Amino acid sequence: MGLLRFIASAVLAACIPNSADALLAFPGAEGLGREAVGGRTGSVYHVTNLDDSGAGSFRDAVSKSNRIVIFDVGGTINITNRVVVSKSVYIAGQSAPGDGITVYGNGLSWSNADNAIVRYMRFRMGRGGDSGKDGITIAEGKNMIFDHVSVSWGRDETFSISGAVHNVTIQDSIVAQGLETHSCGGLIQTDYGVSLTT
Repeated sequence: MGLLRFIASAVLAACIPNSADALLAFPGAEGLGREAVGGRTGSVYHVTNLDDSGAGSFRDAVSKSNRIVIFDVGGTINITNRVVVSKSVYIAGQSAPGDGITVYGNGLSWSNADNAIVRYMRFRMGRGGDSGKDGITIAEGKNMIFDHVSVSWGRDETFSISGAVHNVTIQDSIVAQGLETHSCGGLIQTDYGVSLTT
């Protein structure tokens, strides 16, 4: 009787999901940032134009926390000033029609943008960006995942991760050439967790 009760308990325990199993950022998410939440508990923001700023712009979309960013337009967004991304934002580049979205100009910062999910985006800094700036910078923060992202033409590093950065994944992405004399593809300077997966 004791053995039967033990077997029944073991079978039931195997069938009950473990509450410690966290939900993945998206199916196929890997690495240390795989459990980033993004804007899962927030609102949906539709990018309706390719303007640098203002209502319906990409900059406006990422300026507030707890958002899922959907693109109703495709094309190139030319930015003059650096875009600072807020916490708990999911940028769904795969929602853009046509050839998708390219953000071109003065770079982006995900510093302290905890729980970021970024998918299917192209970022190009180019000569119009400030000298000595990175294409993408993460100086602090945790729980971020970049998937199917391409970044190039930074004027310092193209993708720079430094400081107290925890649980970041860059997967299925391209970090390409930088510009000018101090041009590195990626520079990762942290004692904490960063995953690079292909």
